[in-house]
Amino acid sequence: FDIDQAYFDDLVKDVSGVFRDYPMIVTSEVKLTAAVINQYFVNSVGSQSLRGDRIYVLSLSLSGKSDEGENVREADKIIAGNVGDLPDKGKLMKWAKDYAERLKSLIGAETIEEYAGPVIFTGDAAGEFFRQMFARNVTNIPPPLFDNEQMAKRYPASEFTNKIKRRVLPAFMDVY
Repeated sequence: FDIDQAYFDDLVKDVSGVFRDYPMIVTSEVKLTAAVINQYFVNSVGSQSLRGDRIYVLSLSLSGKSDEGENVREADKIIAGNVGDLPDKGKLMKWAKDYAERLKSLIGAETIEEYAGPVIFTGDAAGEFFRQMFARNVTNIPPPLFDNEQMAKRYPASEFTNKIKRRVLPAFMDVY
């Protein structure tokens, strides 16, 4: 990799040091992940292709507790394809401070009652809700075939793939 590990070790420590000024933060983490992702493509004609990408992910996560004892969490990620595209130290320090302030606001916010419905979907929202919750699982589009098991996990099959000619709804429900 083309990263200066000592520099990024110090950078991550400095950025996470911002959270010391916020006693309401119970846990915090700043992490840099660098990875190479290789994607292989092979088709039935015999064509082959390899694509390699580097990815750098700088992530932060914070948690605290409200006065009522509720766990409050906040998190964010910065993703770059090149180490030079990551923000400089000043911007990262501001990023961490902004999220610490945001968590502080969430911890101090009034707790509202949970709403359990009813919910009415109309117009485009109704169609989109039906598509996301039902139709995509019924269409049974086969997932692509991958040699790499990790890639196959990214594109899971429909939940109903193995339910052909089997009941998936209660007997009292019909869909037309």
